[in-house]
Formats: sequence, structure tokens, C-alpha cells
Amino acid sequence: MCGISGIVLKQSASTSDRELARSHVQMMMEQLHHRGPDGQDIYCAPNYPMWLAHNRLSIIDLSQAASQPMASSCGRYVITYNGELYNYQSLQDRLIARGVKFATLSDTEVILQAYIQFGADALTMFRGMFAFFIWDNELETGFAARDPFGIKPFYYLHNTSNESFAFASELRALSITEQAPTLNRNAVYGYLRTGSVQEPQSIIEQISLMPAGHYLTIEQGKLQIKQYWSASSHIQVQHNDRHNAITHLRKALESTIAAHFVSDVPVGLFLSGGIDSTILLALATQFYQQQNISTPIKTFSIAFDDPQWDEGELAARTAEHFGADHTEWKITASDAQALFTHYLNAVDQPSIDGFNTFCVSKLAHDAGQKVVLSGLGGDELFAGYPSFKAVPKLRLLSILSAPFWPAIALIRTVAWKTFSPKIRRLLDALYRPWSSTAAYYSYRAVYSEQEAHALQKTIALPEQRVKLKEPIACDPSLYELCAYMQNQLLRDSDSMSMAWSLELRVPFVDSDFFASALAIAPELRLQHGKQLLIQAVPGLPDWGVNQAKRG
Repeated sequence: MCGISGIVLKQSASTSDRELARSHVQMMMEQLHHRGPDGQDIYCAPNYPMWLAHNRLSIIDLSQAASQPMASSCGRYVITYNGELYNYQSLQDRLIARGVKFATLSDTEVILQAYIQFGADALTMFRGMFAFFIWDNELETGFAARDPFGIKPFYYLHNTSNESFAFASELRALSITEQAPTLNRNAVYGYLRTGSVQEPQSIIEQISLMPAGHYLTIEQGKLQIKQYWSASSHIQVQHNDRHNAITHLRKALESTIAAHFVSDVPVGLFLSGGIDSTILLALATQFYQQQNISTPIKTFSIAFDDPQWDEGELAARTAEHFGADHTEWKITASDAQALFTHYLNAVDQPSIDGFNTFCVSKLAHDAGQKVVLSGLGGDELFAGYPSFKAVPKLRLLSILSAPFWPAIALIRTVAWKTFSPKIRRLLDALYRPWSSTAAYYSYRAVYSEQEAHALQKTIALPEQRVKLKEPIACDPSLYELCAYMQNQLLRDSDSMSMAWSLELRVPFVDSDFFASALAIAPELRLQHGKQLLIQAVPGLPDWGVNQAKRG
């Protein structure tokens, strides 16, 4: 896990522009030091104004040979890469069979060689989380890609006036290259509605976020972006029988756990006491036993004095049940106040979430941990949120009220200020009676449409009618996966963990596991209380599976 950045100018760039770009790359690398404190370096193309920078957090192949930016043996291709490729060993074997020779044991070199051999088609072979940029010194072209779910970020700035291109793992680093950044009013609207900036936008108008499951090419200042993976295309129901579904899911869970333990440093676990992290601990314990690993897995959790939010006792009890080496931090108000400024600086883009992840990441970092697993994604795939019940009911209500649409539209336009925030959001759904998207965002929204527009005006931004992301509504999970998880949970998890030089892995958010899970009929997979998920992992303690869902 690392920080990446770089700049590509046009060939005819002036000496002063080249010097400025070189200094910008140096500053970008310094801004991303927290993402990779184990090493840093800059690569300059020999015959072109192009620079790549890398900040390294050593996880796989800890030797200096695996440092980045990494060049191919012929010197034609150079990569700067952020992420982990869990199937790199099997891919390496496949490439060796084609005659490829390797100089390292790193997944970085596997990605580079796979691209050399297969081009963009290599992306469909990768199992992991990644964002990378590869420069071709011969063709003088760049290729960048982001993993299917967007676990790893890739911000970029494409200036068409001077044909320059710059990229970085965080917005803070990339904003250095922009002389006069302006606030993106569409992004502000998305943030006010949902609590997070919606990709492909960033809070800075000139800077974009490459969408998840996409790749881009840059050649002579011309940028092209293409999609190589979509969630909806992987829905192929094959298991309608409960027994077969449980067996199938169990194998998929064991596979993703084994994949996410690929590491040359110890892997720990964030343990909340909830179902998802408890399941991960149960599977991890079994994996340790199968691999004859005698040391207990390290688990980390945070606790609070307020019993309404505290799961510390549950987490500690669960850790003891599975024999984990558990560390807990009971956070007080003074602890939170002391950390809050640091948290705000780490957020990078506005978010209403992330502080818990920030705190538990500090706890793991202070204990010397470099890699942890998180149960993020279990709620989205197995109907852990109340939205899975509430949104269909809300949509049905809006359909039944459709005959009264003229009156609803008039009330919503004229009298919205007289209603409570909850009723304002309800009116958003009733205003578009057949839209699943309107019902979803009405339930999930922080502010109603009118409130968001009114707030835009208070910060001197013109009111703008914009649409929020609309997944293909063939499966309820896609709304949570492609809207809430992708734009908020994954982004917060990345920035909050990397603020403490910690790699956070998400076994439930894995393209192979996703395809396996969605092969199960929705009426089984989306049963209330994650029943199928629980049945696939026998031996879970009662106190972990019978509790109500808590934020």
C-alpha cells in the first residue's frame, strides 16, 4: 500500500514549465509521505517531460529490489502502483510459463509484466485493490487503472489548454499543481445530499476521480477513459437452493479470506463485535489453524462510555472466544477533541463519517500493525442495513400516491419550509413516484433537494440542478455498493487508515467474492438478519449473531 503521483507535460513544454513540474512532483511526494513512510523515489523519463513518484509502505517483498517507481528490464515501461494484488503468485506462474523472467517477488512486477503481455485485458485477471500508472517510454503514452470497486483512489487533473496531465492518490497532493482551484458546486450538492462527494467529481472543480472499474490512456495530451468492469454485468443467479447456496457461500468466504492474508507482514483485524467482523475472525482463526500458525491473530477495537454506541464488551468477549490477541481503546471526549483537528486534516475531501476508522487505525498503528482486515461490505451484500426494507416500502408508498402528484408537486414547491426535514425528504420520493433512485436517496439523504440548494446559496454557490448516481436497479445491493459504500465508506477507510500508514483490506469487497455472492438468489442472500451469511459460518457465538444492528 502506497502513495502515487506524477505529471505528464507535452513534448514542447518550456524549460520553466518542466522545472515547475519537477518541483510539483517533489511536493506531491512529500504530501503523501504518510501513505508510504518506508521509502520514496521519483522517476524522470529520459526523453520526455514525464515524472512518476512513489511513497512506499512495504507489505509484499520487503527488499529494496521491489522499490518503486519500477522499470521493466528493458527500460521501456515504468510503473508507480498503490494496492495489493492477491493472486499475484498464480499470475506470476502464468507469465513465467510464457517466458517472462522476474527480478523480484513483488506484485508490482507482476502487474507491470501482465500489462506488457496483455495490455488492458490484464485488468480482468487481477484480484485485489489497485490504482496504478504505467508509462511507455517508446510510445510516449500513459496507462492508468483503478480496481473494480474503487478501493484505491486515483485523482487526476487534465489541463486541455496546455495538454498537461497530473495524478495522485489524494486530492491534497494534486491540488498543489493547480494555480487557482475553484469549488465544484455539483460536488457540494452531492455532499450536502449524501454526506460525501460523488465520483467522478472531487470538491475541486478542476480535479476528477477516475471512476471505479475504469482505465484511462493519455497520449499527446489527449485523454480517454473506458470502463472494463461493472457490478451489474456480474449478476448471474445460479443457486436457488438453500443448502447449495450455503455450501457455495462458505467456499467463497474461505477463498476471500485466504486471498486477503497474502502478505509478508502480519495481518490483523478490526473487530467491532458485529456480525461481519465476527465472521472474519472466525474464518481467520480457521485459516491460521490450517496454516499451522501458532501466534494468535491481533484484533483491535474502540469502545465508548455511552452504552448506546459501545460494542467494546462484545468485541472483547468475541476475541476471547476465538483466542485472539485483543487491544481495545475506550475513547473519551478529551481523546476525541485532541484528535479531531488531525482527523479533519486527514479527511482530504468532506465527509460526515470516518472518525471511528481514524481512531481504530491509530490504535493499530501504535501497536506496530501494518495490515488489517475490515468487515466493510457485508451489510451491502447481505442486507444488513434498514434501507433494504425501508426503501421498497417508500417506493411503494410513492407509487400509491402517484394520482395525487399535482398536489404533491405544488406542496413540495411552495410549502417545503414548513415541514420537518424528514417530511421534506419524503416529498422528494413522492415527487418521483416510480423511481427507485428517488426512494433510495430520500431514505439515505442528509438533506432534501430543497435544503441542499438553499445551503448552496448560503455559501455563494449558484443553485444547480444535478442528478445523483443512479445504479442499474437490478439488485438492491447495487445502490448500497455503488452509491454509499463506494463514495463514502471505501473513501473514508482509505484516507483514515493511510493517515496512520496502515493498509486496510476488505475481504467482502472483492470482485471474485462479489460474483460468487451475487450468484445466490436474492431471496436467500438478502434475508433479514444476514441469515445465509451466518449459516455459512457455523460456530459463531450467540451474542455476536443475535444483536441488533448498530451504527
